[in-house]
Amino acid sequence: MCEAYQYSPLPNTNTIRLIYLECGQSDESLRCQLKTATLGRLPPYEAISYTWDKPIFSHVLFVEGKSLAITESLFGPLQRVRPKSLARTSFKFSVFLWADAVCINQKDVDERSQQVQLMRKIYENATRVVAWLGPSTDDTPRAWALMVKVLALEREEGFISTAPNGKWRLLDCKSPDWEALSSLFKRPYFYTA
Repeated sequence: MCEAYQYSPLPNTNTIRLIYLECGQSDESLRCQLKTATLGRLPPYEAISYTWDKPIFSHVLFVEGKSLAITESLFGPLQRVRPKSLARTSFKFSVFLWADAVCINQKDVDERSQQVQLMRKIYENATRVVAWLGPSTDDTPRAWALMVKVLALEREEGFISTAPNGKWRLLDCKSPDWEALSSLFKRPYFYTA
C-alpha cells in the first residue's frame, strides 16, 4: 500500500494550491503535483465544478507519488480533462487545475474555512470553469444537440419557441430529445447547495 499524501500548510491566507495533472492514458493511474500560488499572481488554470455526491472514496489520485483518496465524482472530471500528451497543454487548455477536494486540505478545518472564503475569487480568476455534470449516458448526445439547436435559435431569432418553426423545427415537448434534456437537468449537479 502506498503512503498517504500529507498536506503542507499554506504559507498565508492569500495562497491556494493548484493541481498539475500529469499526462496519461485512461487506463493509467491519475498522477499530479500540488503547487502553491498567490492570488493576484496565478498562472492560467481551469477550475473544476462538480458535485461531491456520496463520500465514497473509491479512487486514488497519486500526489507527488503518495496516495490521496478521491470520490468517483471527482475521478470522472480529472480523468476527462487529463492531458493524454503534452499537446493538450496548448493556449486553449491550461495544465493547472483547481478542484476543492484536492486543493483544500479537507482534514484541516481552519484551512477549509479560510479557503472556502476564496472560492469566488478562485472561480472568477480561472481561465475557464469545467462543469462536470456526470458521465455520459445514452441520451446525453441527444440532449446536447437539442441545447445547441435551441441556443442557436435564440441567438438568431431572439426568442425561443416550442412551436414548430420552419427553419428550426423544434420538436414537440414530449419528444425523446426534450426528455433527454430534461434528464440532463435532473442530474445532482443542478441540485447541490
